[in-house]
Amino acid sequence: MISGETTRKSAEVPSEQSQTVTDSRQDVVGAEQVRIVYEHIKPGILASLVNALLLTYIQFNVVDHLVLFGWLGYLFLVNLVRYVFVNAYQRTSPAVSDSERWKRIFIIGTGFAGSAWGLAAILLMPVGHPLQQVITMLVLAGTVAGATATQSALLASFKAFSLLSLLPLFFHLLYLGGLTHYVLAALTAIFIVFMLGSARRNSENLLTSLNLNYDNQQLLENLAREKQQVEGLNENLKQEIAQRLTAEMSLRRKEVSLEEAQRIAGLGSWEWDLDTDRVSLSVQMRNLFGLNPAVSNYAYRACLQGIVEEDRQKVDDTRRKALASMTSYKVEYRVGRGDGHPIVLEEQGVPRTDHTNQVQGLAAIALDITQRKEMDRIKNDFISVVSHELRTPLTSISGTLGLIKGGVTGELNDRTRDMINVAERNAMRLSHLVNDILDIDKLEFGGLPLESKPLDLIDIIRDAIEENLAYAEQLGVALTLGEHPDSLVLYGDRERLVQVLTNLLSNAAKYSPGGESVEVSVNETEHWVRVAVRDRGPGIAEAFREQVFNKFCQGDTTDARYQYGTGLGLNIAKVIVERHGGEIGFDSTLGQGTTFWFTLPCAKD
Repeated sequence: MISGETTRKSAEVPSEQSQTVTDSRQDVVGAEQVRIVYEHIKPGILASLVNALLLTYIQFNVVDHLVLFGWLGYLFLVNLVRYVFVNAYQRTSPAVSDSERWKRIFIIGTGFAGSAWGLAAILLMPVGHPLQQVITMLVLAGTVAGATATQSALLASFKAFSLLSLLPLFFHLLYLGGLTHYVLAALTAIFIVFMLGSARRNSENLLTSLNLNYDNQQLLENLAREKQQVEGLNENLKQEIAQRLTAEMSLRRKEVSLEEAQRIAGLGSWEWDLDTDRVSLSVQMRNLFGLNPAVSNYAYRACLQGIVEEDRQKVDDTRRKALASMTSYKVEYRVGRGDGHPIVLEEQGVPRTDHTNQVQGLAAIALDITQRKEMDRIKNDFISVVSHELRTPLTSISGTLGLIKGGVTGELNDRTRDMINVAERNAMRLSHLVNDILDIDKLEFGGLPLESKPLDLIDIIRDAIEENLAYAEQLGVALTLGEHPDSLVLYGDRERLVQVLTNLLSNAAKYSPGGESVEVSVNETEHWVRVAVRDRGPGIAEAFREQVFNKFCQGDTTDARYQYGTGLGLNIAKVIVERHGGEIGFDSTLGQGTTFWFTLPCAKD
C-alpha cells in the first residue's frame, strides 16, 4: 500500500518539508515501479524462451549447430539467472529503501537478455536465406514488442533491452548491404523509434497512475487522521463544555455563598472601569448605598453622590491618587441612605491593570463599621471620663502619701513606711496608666498636636538615656549609646520623641537579664534616620509578635523580676512615630534578644 503526503498537502508545507515529501513520493513511486516489473517479468521470460526455441527450430537446418545451440544456451542461462533474482525479490519483499538496488539488478538482467537477442540478429541471419532472415527479424520484433507490456513500467529497463536487441540487427542489415537490407534496416530504425515512443507513453501513463494512487492513498490517510482528530476534538469539546458547565455551576454557588457572607459581614465589593466610567457593585454594596438591588451597574458619579457631601471630595481624591501612584488605599467615609442615619464605611482598594500593566480601573471592598465606630466612641468617652475623674483623687492621694511620708503626721515606724511606699508606687502606677490612656485617646483622635521644630536627635537620645538610667540601674541593666553620628538634625516634637525612646528603653531594660546592657544605635541614610534599641532578653515568641503594638498588650512571663506596666507604651510609641511620618518595628530571636527600631524622615535642606 502506498502512503505519504498528498499533492495538496505538500503544496501547503514549507519548502524544506515539501522537498522531503517530494523525495518520499519519488522513493515510494519508484519502489512501486520496481515491484510491477518484477511481478510481470516471469511471463516475459517464458515468452522469450518460447521464441528462442521456435527460432532454433526454424534455423536448425541453415545455421551451424554449434553456433545455434551456443546462442540458445547463453539465452537460457541469462533468463535462468533473471528468474532466480525475481524469486529472491518476491520472497524478501524488500523495503522502499532497497528498491534502488533491486532496480539496478533488474536493468542489468534485461541488458544481458537484450544482448542475447542482439547476438541472434548477427548469428542467426544466414546469408542466402532471405526467408530465415525475415523470420529472425520478426521474432526479434515480436520479442521487443512483447517486452513493452512487461518492462515499460521501468523505462530504463525497456531501453536497455530493446536497444541491445535491435541495434545489432540494424547495423547487421546495413553491413549485409543491398537495397532489400537497407529497406529492412530503415524499417528496423522506425520500429525502434516507435517502440521507444510507445514504451515512454506507457511508462508516463503508469507513472501518472502511480502518483494519483499515491495521492489518493495519502488523501485517504489524511482524511482518516483528520477524522480521528476531529472526533478527538469533538470529544475534548464535549468534556470542556461539561467542565465549563460544572465550573459555572460551582462559580454560581460560590457567588451565592460570597453574597451571603458579604451580607452577614456587612462587606460589599465593587469595580470601577475607567474606559466606560461605570461601576459594577455587588449585591451587598448596593444595599449599603441604598441602591436598587436589581441594577448592578452605575455611573461613577452616581455612586459618588451617595457619599455624604463633606466626605465626597476626600474619597474621590484618595481613589484618584491611588490610581496615579499605582498603590493601594484605605479611606473611611459616610454614606447617606435617605433615612437620616448615615452609615460609616471603611473602604480598601487597589488599582486594576491589564496584561500590559496599563491601569484599567479600581477594585475595592467596603466594610460597614458603623457599629464599631459607635462602640469606639462610647468606649473612648467612657475612658476619657473615667481617666479625668481618676486624675483628681489620684493627685490628692499621691500628695497625701507624700506628706505622710515626709513626717507631717509624725515619725513613721518601718512597717508603716513600707506600706506607705507600696501605696505610693501603686498610686504612681495608676497615674501612669491614666496618663497613657489619655495620651492614646488624644493621639488617636488628633487632640494632641505635635510641635514640629528642628532638633538634634542625638541630644534627645542622650537625654532619654539619662532619664531612664536610674530605673535601669535598679534592674542591674546598663544603658549605652552605640554607633551614632555626632549630630543629627530633624523636625519633630521633642517631648513626644523622648516619650518614644523612654518607652523603648524602659521596656528593653525590663526584659534584660541583670548584668546585661541595652544599646541604642543610630544610622542615617539619604532620606531616613534609623534608631535601634537592642536588648539581650528572652526574645518575643512567634505567636505573640502580631500583638506587640496592640493596646494593653504585654508579654507573658513568669520571671518575677519583670515589672508590670500598662501595656500601652509600645502602642503610644507606634502612634507617635507614625504621626512623625516614620515607621516602627522590631527584630527578635528567641533566647538572644530583641531590637526595637523606628525610622524618621531627615530634615530637608
